[in-house]
Amino acid sequence: MKKYFLLVVAIAFLFSSIGLAKIGLGGLGGLVKDTKKESSDSKETSKALSQESDAEYTTRMIDTIKGFMDQGYYSEASYLLSDLSKITTTGEVADLQSKLNSVYSPEKENSDYNTDVMVPAKDFTGKYGYIDSTGNFVIPSKFDKADSFHEGLALVQIDKKQAFINRKGEIAIQITSPDKTEVEMRSGFNSGLAMGYRDVYSGDYSKKGYFYIDHTGKEVLFFPENNVSDKSYVCQPFSEGFAVVEKVPDIKGYINTKGEWLVEPTFSMAFNFLNGMALIMYPHNEKFGYIDTTGKPVIKPFVDDSANSFQDGVAWISTKDGFYGQIDKSGNRILDTNGMVIDKLPCKLLRSGNRTDGLTGFVLDRSGYVKEKDHDAIIFLDKNNKRVIFRIQNVESNVFDESVLGKNDLDRMQLFRVFSNGRTFLKTRYKGWLMIDMKGNIIVQPQTEWAPVATFTNGLAQIMFKNKGIGYINRDGKIVFKE
Repeated sequence: MKKYFLLVVAIAFLFSSIGLAKIGLGGLGGLVKDTKKESSDSKETSKALSQESDAEYTTRMIDTIKGFMDQGYYSEASYLLSDLSKITTTGEVADLQSKLNSVYSPEKENSDYNTDVMVPAKDFTGKYGYIDSTGNFVIPSKFDKADSFHEGLALVQIDKKQAFINRKGEIAIQITSPDKTEVEMRSGFNSGLAMGYRDVYSGDYSKKGYFYIDHTGKEVLFFPENNVSDKSYVCQPFSEGFAVVEKVPDIKGYINTKGEWLVEPTFSMAFNFLNGMALIMYPHNEKFGYIDTTGKPVIKPFVDDSANSFQDGVAWISTKDGFYGQIDKSGNRILDTNGMVIDKLPCKLLRSGNRTDGLTGFVLDRSGYVKEKDHDAIIFLDKNNKRVIFRIQNVESNVFDESVLGKNDLDRMQLFRVFSNGRTFLKTRYKGWLMIDMKGNIIVQPQTEWAPVATFTNGLAQIMFKNKGIGYINRDGKIVFKE
């Protein structure tokens, strides 16, 4: 069982950033490109990397925007619509803008989407405050620790005391530790609840365990953790209205926000709900499957190698029969990486990422058939597995900055972040990171002064500078804050 746990955790981590490292042959129709048209020019240009016409781009973006609006992800739809409006503002685009204006409000946003624009940032004193989208402090720097806002509240710490503050910077919930206990909040709010842990040094040990509070600070759920195996639990924060609760030892189930069991402890592995689905494993067969929000298996256990949670309606899996690709919510195999080609010749799959904003990214190795020294290719496929963004590595020299790009082979490989807010970052072998939009337009030229730490959230992405200082960059490529 341990090997399965390590494998899935590794997959979840890698997919959330730059993709799963997996070597193998793969292939899809629609990846064909005439290599005679690939530039032999060694210079990096600001030319678009798009593989589609404006009309095709517009159709794809409209479909993606509609999908986000149907799910209540209005903020993400708004970012994509603002980009699409640069191509056209008439017809269906105008209708979408009108509809978005009429339905959007922060209260109507999908509860799984964090709409709080303020982000924690550290000033020259070493204290944390919160900045807005312009990079200005709107909550003064006075906290020793500061987490992101969720559902209008953020967990902070001053002088080893925790509290939740509101958007005005006022303390909304003070966390206290009664005599002979130590209370620690371990999550922000999700689905209306935040999770904490209470340790008991002496006295009533039945109060030791995990608890959840509501927005008023009232404890509404409690699960004991003690030496009695049938009454000992380990809990996780809520996601999409449900939380994983492990009944010691090592059998997991799901509760709802009322503390009722959606599924009593049954699974040997259980992961958070995402896209209305949760990845699970039954102990008797050690195979992965998926349940829906009714607790019923919608994709019965069949994955015998590795699996990932759903994102953007698809999940990555691999099986012992050699399949590595994506499935839909019915379990249908919709993308198979076996046999990936460019110009009808096979490529080696180096990395892949989750589908976000309707696009899936890959790094492919063309070294088997091209003479160029730098042969990696980055591609993004749409929901129909059609290539819409394509980038071949072209450089002027083999000199690169190890302080930003790293020293090992993995760091020197081309990499990418997944799309979010209509933007992503690509890393060249020698020239550092660049930023592109969903049409492939280069927003920020390759540079080695900073590297992205995370994807965009509410119009800002965290970056790290050469001197290790943290900053934020906006969708236009402007650095709005630097420590």
